[in-house]
Amino acid sequence: VPRLILCQSLFDRYGDKLRVVSYYSPELRYVREVISALDLNPENFVDTREEWDEAAWRAEKVFLPFAHPRDPRSIQYNDPVPWYANPEHISLTRKTLLSALDATTEQDKLIIYISRKDVRDRRTGRQVSNEDEIIEHLRGRYGDKLYEFQGEHHHLQATKDLFSRARAVIGPHGGAFCNLLFAPSSTKVVEFLPAQNPAQFYYTLGSCLEMDFWPLPIEGAAHGDELTVALDELDMILSKAGLIDH
Repeated sequence: VPRLILCQSLFDRYGDKLRVVSYYSPELRYVREVISALDLNPENFVDTREEWDEAAWRAEKVFLPFAHPRDPRSIQYNDPVPWYANPEHISLTRKTLLSALDATTEQDKLIIYISRKDVRDRRTGRQVSNEDEIIEHLRGRYGDKLYEFQGEHHHLQATKDLFSRARAVIGPHGGAFCNLLFAPSSTKVVEFLPAQNPAQFYYTLGSCLEMDFWPLPIEGAAHGDELTVALDELDMILSKAGLIDH
């Protein structure tokens, strides 16, 4: 999304000749809503997963809008430098998608638990094997201040409204952490991270937004694995983050 915002002038210049090669289908509701929020035309977007095998593409110009200038021949998939947005671009994205953060009293703030129950493709991993136990445990601590978030049940505006009330966001590594963009800078973040080659996307996002970030590494787990979270380790992180009132 930051790269789309930086390249908005290309849409004005090239109109319907421009094609944005996207890993995400514009037919997906949340993708369509973001495209609409940016006032872009979904007809410009091409879903590579649906059209790659049969497509024969020819281009007069190809734009590679990375967050940092690099020679594209040197860029590797696991090289974080060109892929991670910087604070300036994150702030621009937040300003573009969010007109303002409503002031929220401490009494109205929520502990948001991000669930991956709604992820249709279970092969992507990071389902939490003991999630029901975790939610029950958190409910015992926070009562009706705990909100279980599943992205497919929320439209973009409802998601903005919800995360603007966040005191803390807790859950397994996954795309729903992009919604930190809509949370206050005072938000505490507890992310369950596969310990093997942990991705730093959301640590970077949280850091750009000056949030208090607490990773909870799951030993022996890789990106596509199921995660089991020890309750005592979770409580230790919650305590250190100041989320347990003693």
